[in-house]
Amino acid sequence: LDYLTQRGHSIAHCPRSNRYLGCGRLAIEDLDLPYSLATDGLSSNDSLSILDELRAALMLHNDIPIQELALRLLKTVTTDAAEILRLNCGKIAVNKLADFAVITLPETPKREEELALWTILHTKEVSEVYIEGKKHV
Repeated sequence: LDYLTQRGHSIAHCPRSNRYLGCGRLAIEDLDLPYSLATDGLSSNDSLSILDELRAALMLHNDIPIQELALRLLKTVTTDAAEILRLNCGKIAVNKLADFAVITLPETPKREEELALWTILHTKEVSEVYIEGKKHV
Protein backbone atom coordinates (compact mmCIF):
# COMPACT_ATOMS: atom_id res chain seq x y z
CA LEU A 1 0.00 0.00 0.00
CA ASP A 2 2.94 2.34 0.60
CA TYR A 3 3.88 1.97 -3.07
CA LEU A 4 0.40 3.09 -4.13
CA THR A 5 0.32 5.96 -1.63
CA GLN A 6 3.69 7.31 -2.80
CA ARG A 7 2.45 7.40 -6.38
CA GLY A 8 -0.82 9.18 -5.62
CA HIS A 9 -3.12 6.22 -6.25
CA SER A 10 -6.35 5.26 -4.54
CA ILE A 11 -8.14 1.96 -4.05
CA ALA A 12 -11.63 0.53 -4.02
CA HIS A 13 -12.37 -1.31 -0.79
CA CYS A 14 -14.76 -4.24 -1.36
CA PRO A 15 -15.07 -5.91 2.06
CA ARG A 16 -17.58 -8.64 1.13
CA SER A 17 -15.66 -9.69 -1.96
CA ASN A 18 -12.40 -9.66 0.01
CA ARG A 19 -14.00 -11.90 2.62
CA TYR A 20 -15.50 -14.32 0.09
CA LEU A 21 -12.20 -14.58 -1.79
CA GLY A 22 -10.10 -14.82 1.38
CA CYS A 23 -8.08 -11.70 0.58
CA GLY A 24 -7.98 -10.50 4.16
CA ARG A 25 -9.22 -7.38 5.88
CA LEU A 26 -8.13 -3.89 4.82
CA ALA A 27 -7.01 -1.98 7.91
CA ILE A 28 -8.81 1.28 7.13
CA GLU A 29 -8.08 2.66 10.59
CA ASP A 30 -4.39 3.06 9.64
CA LEU A 31 -4.80 3.73 5.93
CA ASP A 32 -3.14 6.84 4.46
CA LEU A 33 -4.22 5.93 0.95
CA PRO A 34 -7.44 7.49 -0.42
CA TYR A 35 -10.11 4.81 -0.75
CA SER A 36 -13.73 4.39 -1.58
CA LEU A 37 -16.03 1.62 -0.49
CA ALA A 38 -17.23 -0.29 -3.54
CA THR A 39 -18.83 -3.49 -4.72
CA ASP A 40 -17.11 -6.09 -6.83
CA GLY A 41 -18.65 -8.17 -9.61
CA LEU A 42 -21.24 -10.86 -9.01
CA SER A 43 -18.60 -13.54 -9.56
CA SER A 44 -17.19 -12.62 -6.14
CA ASN A 45 -20.23 -11.19 -4.38
CA ASP A 46 -23.92 -11.90 -3.82
CA SER A 47 -25.18 -8.43 -4.77
CA LEU A 48 -24.00 -5.16 -6.24
CA SER A 49 -25.77 -3.09 -3.59
CA ILE A 50 -23.58 -0.39 -2.08
CA LEU A 51 -26.01 -0.42 0.85
CA ASP A 52 -25.20 -4.09 1.52
CA GLU A 53 -21.50 -3.25 1.25
CA LEU A 54 -21.86 -0.39 3.74
CA ARG A 55 -23.55 -2.70 6.26
CA ALA A 56 -20.86 -5.35 5.80
CA ALA A 57 -18.08 -2.79 6.29
CA LEU A 58 -19.82 -1.51 9.40
CA MET A 59 -19.65 -5.01 10.91
CA LEU A 60 -16.18 -5.85 9.64
CA HIS A 61 -14.32 -2.82 11.00
CA ASN A 62 -15.28 -3.27 14.63
CA ASP A 63 -12.14 -1.58 15.99
CA ILE A 64 -13.45 1.89 15.05
CA PRO A 65 -16.24 3.43 17.16
CA ILE A 66 -19.46 2.72 15.29
CA GLN A 67 -20.73 6.31 14.92
CA GLU A 68 -17.33 7.46 13.64
CA LEU A 69 -17.13 4.49 11.28
CA ALA A 70 -20.62 5.12 9.88
CA LEU A 71 -19.72 8.72 9.06
CA ARG A 72 -16.42 7.66 7.52
CA LEU A 73 -18.08 4.97 5.39
CA LEU A 74 -20.74 7.33 4.04
CA LYS A 75 -17.99 9.79 3.18
CA THR A 76 -16.15 7.08 1.20
CA VAL A 77 -19.16 6.56 -1.08
CA THR A 78 -19.90 10.27 -1.52
CA THR A 79 -17.26 13.00 -1.24
CA ASP A 80 -14.23 10.69 -1.22
CA ALA A 81 -15.43 8.75 -4.27
CA ALA A 82 -16.09 11.97 -6.17
CA GLU A 83 -12.65 13.36 -5.30
CA ILE A 84 -10.91 10.12 -6.28
CA LEU A 85 -12.70 10.09 -9.64
CA ARG A 86 -12.27 13.86 -10.04
CA LEU A 87 -16.02 14.40 -10.38
CA ASN A 88 -17.77 17.65 -9.56
CA CYS A 89 -20.25 16.02 -7.19
CA GLY A 90 -20.23 14.07 -3.94
CA LYS A 91 -21.80 16.71 -1.74
CA ILE A 92 -24.62 19.18 -1.90
CA ALA A 93 -22.97 22.53 -2.45
CA VAL A 94 -22.99 25.54 -4.76
CA ASN A 95 -21.36 24.79 -8.14
CA LYS A 96 -21.48 21.01 -7.58
CA LEU A 97 -23.53 18.71 -9.80
CA ALA A 98 -26.74 17.65 -8.11
CA ASP A 99 -26.17 13.89 -8.14
CA PHE A 100 -27.90 12.28 -5.18
CA ALA A 101 -30.26 9.58 -4.01
CA VAL A 102 -33.34 10.03 -1.84
CA ILE A 103 -34.01 7.52 0.92
CA THR A 104 -36.67 7.26 3.59
CA LEU A 105 -35.78 6.05 7.05
CA PRO A 106 -38.44 4.17 9.03
CA GLU A 107 -38.15 6.79 11.77
CA THR A 108 -35.98 9.75 12.66
CA PRO A 109 -32.95 9.09 14.87
CA LYS A 110 -33.21 10.71 18.28
CA ARG A 111 -29.77 12.30 17.96
CA GLU A 112 -28.26 13.89 14.85
CA GLU A 113 -24.97 12.06 15.35
CA GLU A 114 -26.85 8.77 14.79
CA LEU A 115 -28.04 9.73 11.30
CA ALA A 116 -25.13 8.12 9.42
CA LEU A 117 -25.48 4.87 11.35
CA TRP A 118 -29.25 4.79 10.87
CA THR A 119 -28.83 5.49 7.17
CA ILE A 120 -26.53 2.50 6.77
CA LEU A 121 -28.53 0.14 8.97
CA HIS A 122 -32.06 1.00 7.87
CA THR A 123 -31.81 1.88 4.18
CA LYS A 124 -32.87 -1.05 2.06
CA GLU A 125 -33.73 0.81 -1.13
CA VAL A 126 -33.51 4.18 -2.79
CA SER A 127 -36.77 5.92 -3.66
CA GLU A 128 -35.42 8.52 -6.11
CA VAL A 129 -32.18 9.19 -7.98
CA TYR A 130 -31.14 12.57 -9.36
CA ILE A 131 -28.30 13.02 -11.83
CA GLU A 132 -27.26 16.57 -12.63
CA GLY A 133 -30.46 17.70 -10.95
CA LYS A 134 -32.76 15.58 -13.12
CA LYS A 135 -34.88 12.85 -11.59
CA HIS A 136 -34.17 9.42 -13.08
CA VAL A 137 -36.02 7.05 -10.76
